[in-house]
Amino acid sequence: MRLLIADDDDYTRLGLIETIDWPKFGVSEIKQARDGAEALEIAISFQPDIVLTDIRMPKLNGIEFAEKLTTMCKESKLLFMSGYMDIDYLRSAIKLAAVDYIEKPIKLNELEAAIIKTVTSIHEKQNQNRIIEQNQEMQKQRLAGLLNSRSMNKDDIHMLCKATGFPMDTAYVCLIVRDPSGEIAPEKLIVDLYTFWQVNQVHSLCRNMDHHKYMVILAMKRQDIRRINYYTELFLRQNESLIIGIGVEAIRMEHIPTSFQSAVLALERFFYHPNLRSFTFKDKNKHTTQVIDLYPEFLEILKSTPQKLGDWINAVCEKLSYMEYPHKERVCELFNSFAQAMIREKSTFVSKLNDISNMHDLENHIRNCGSIFEVQQYMSKLLSVYMEEMEESSHYSRVVRDVMDYIASNCSNVNLDVREIADHVHLSMAHLGMLFKNDTGITIKQYIGDYRLELAKKLIANEHYKINMIAELCGYASASYFTKVFRAATELTPLDYRKLIMK
Repeated sequence: MRLLIADDDDYTRLGLIETIDWPKFGVSEIKQARDGAEALEIAISFQPDIVLTDIRMPKLNGIEFAEKLTTMCKESKLLFMSGYMDIDYLRSAIKLAAVDYIEKPIKLNELEAAIIKTVTSIHEKQNQNRIIEQNQEMQKQRLAGLLNSRSMNKDDIHMLCKATGFPMDTAYVCLIVRDPSGEIAPEKLIVDLYTFWQVNQVHSLCRNMDHHKYMVILAMKRQDIRRINYYTELFLRQNESLIIGIGVEAIRMEHIPTSFQSAVLALERFFYHPNLRSFTFKDKNKHTTQVIDLYPEFLEILKSTPQKLGDWINAVCEKLSYMEYPHKERVCELFNSFAQAMIREKSTFVSKLNDISNMHDLENHIRNCGSIFEVQQYMSKLLSVYMEEMEESSHYSRVVRDVMDYIASNCSNVNLDVREIADHVHLSMAHLGMLFKNDTGITIKQYIGDYRLELAKKLIANEHYKINMIAELCGYASASYFTKVFRAATELTPLDYRKLIMK
């Protein structure tokens, strides 16, 4: 808290500062003034929480100073002190809602009691204001939710608009504000949004959504969307980590849900333009092309001429970027289907990806890409590893390649054995075992063990996987058996191995 001491006697001021243990009462900043005029000038800029002022001072006496102070620093608490028990002064002090009146010469215990009373009064006022603000915020949140509902309750809306001061008969526009980094505390960002629009004299409602997104409803004069665009750019210059989607104008409250939906669609354009930070709604109906037909074409190239897939993926991404269609979710689903097809065609290549252990990991990785360019780069990485694996496995016969892919796809099966694999490739166990060892130099059983062990090492490197889950994914009968096999191969337990590689 901040304290201002106003007294024309230097010894009194210094004595008060040095005698009282102000930090004990929560006071961290202290300023002093020699007369009422100086005290008023300091108070305007300092905005003290507590003002300890003498009643008799030159230029402005304590009552005159306090009268002006209450209009300029409404939250300041007054604590008067005087050696003159003049009844008129006392009445004036009471009229000004002074917390207390201390008679000079000042007694330390009386002053400390008055300070405690003043600090308590400040805390009570702060708590009251906090409750009022919380209630006001809850009402605003509820109003924002009602306004974005297709089935509006007009009576509730009218009541909440009156309670919050939000205009009813004007135009509106919705914004979707997103914090891609997720580093800004939601409470802080909502306060910043309210403060910004209040300073620029625009009524606003804010509501926290999911995935670090915030809905903002602005009330504006009709046909004033350009001013909103200008202020949005100004807000983004002050908050460089944010992006904003701007919806279409709603000429009535009933149209606010439409403005909200268009703001959501506007923000999705970030997926195609990650270098931009504000986005307006753009009608994409004219771009509804046959995107869903791309999968058969991809599959045909994958099976016939996979070396051409890199150029094909780049061309597809360039075309999608130009059209800004489809939405991110659909693009991620499309490219995930491409990646899944690559796994089905060559399961073993997954073991060469450091950040991927299964199809679920692959799907999540693609879904978490922030832009079409990140998807493109990741697909290029997958294709590169896929082609390396194709080149490496080309030295083996078709039967051996089929066996390796089958093991990669079914290694989580505890009962996976040579008989099952032989049935899959329609060969006898003896004949298959001979072919496999001639090509690879090891038996199928040894290959299964080695494959499971290498997969386990990769999963251990991901701290999100628990040991029992790793054992299950790699086809070990139990976590204890997995630990025994792993220690025999590496001389370390799985947990010790994790600690070693995570250093």
